[in-house]
Amino acid sequence: MIIKKTAAVCFLSVLLLTATGTVAAQTEGNETPITMGESDQNDPAIYADIVVWTDWRNANTSSDELLVWNADIYMYNTSMEEEVQITANESLQIGPAIYEDRIVWTDLRNGNADIYMYNVTSKEETQLTDNESDQWYPAIHGDRVVWEDMRNGNADIYMYNITSGEEIQITSNESLQIDPVIYGDIIAWTDTRNANIPEDDPDLKLQDLLRSNVDIYMYNLSSGEETQVTANESWQEGPGIHGDRIVWTDMRNANLTSDDWLEWNVDVYMYNLTSGEETQVTTDRSNQLLPAIYGDRIVWEDYRNHAALSTDMNTAGMQWNSDIYSYNISSQEEEQITADPFPQEYPAIYEDTVVWVDMRSGYFDIYMIELAEET
Repeated sequence: MIIKKTAAVCFLSVLLLTATGTVAAQTEGNETPITMGESDQNDPAIYADIVVWTDWRNANTSSDELLVWNADIYMYNTSMEEEVQITANESLQIGPAIYEDRIVWTDLRNGNADIYMYNVTSKEETQLTDNESDQWYPAIHGDRVVWEDMRNGNADIYMYNITSGEEIQITSNESLQIDPVIYGDIIAWTDTRNANIPEDDPDLKLQDLLRSNVDIYMYNLSSGEETQVTANESWQEGPGIHGDRIVWTDMRNANLTSDDWLEWNVDVYMYNLTSGEETQVTTDRSNQLLPAIYGDRIVWEDYRNHAALSTDMNTAGMQWNSDIYSYNISSQEEEQITADPFPQEYPAIYEDTVVWVDMRSGYFDIYMIELAEET
């Protein structure tokens, strides 16, 4: 069982693309499974030696009632080689994020989606939101937590200050603001305010929706200034941020005239807040999506090595081949991190450690690799 972090990227994570373009160097390192068992784990996040994820080993997915599916948040300490179950409530807890010793997630124990937090040091769990609408997919940096919030009838970005206990509404535009990320004083998100989304139409194709103008926006907590990061009139979504750099999935080069996913071209782009410069990170004509960034490294999910679907019904749907790739901003070198023929998806990175969702066992597992240190 896997729940995608955003509805917007669902179509992208199952694209089946052929290998084209340049060949990247193969990363040398030892891939290590964090989880191995007959259940699914997804949504990995990492900080220092702590990896967290959504875990389905205790799930009751036979029910039609989402609230009782009982997904939990688990963590693994790579230094101690110890796995810990963080949540034990018999409802749905998904989408964890971590900073230092604080883990946050979406929790449905109250019949609606709330944001909860766990302190690894004190072992204390705290409910951060109590509004009766839904709050989804938190991100955390320092003592600030951000999330997408439905209390106003559309998705807005809200923030909670752990130290002061103050909750702040960041966006008030009546369109959708989703996928928030935060680093220091900068919050970035996916924004639909400039979109010309077609009306409901039974004949509407996915390509028609993806021609809409969806952008990346940001807000500076120090200055109180909101800024449009992307101005290209295509679809940009799913930002990641570290330091003064924002990365995202970008559809500006996509061939949306074709019904064949093999002819699409989705890229990763980057924006430097200091210089104001926008850079195209990937140029291979397959799909690259879901980027994450730490320091000089960007990692993403890449479909250039796609293999044909198996005719074996036991593995059908599992043998589309997505890999994890990385890019060093300083050296401008691209590396292939995974080479297994099964899908590897949803990368996250901290310093030289990359984690991802891996399907080589027939289940969704969490894997990890230590990359060579940057020089």
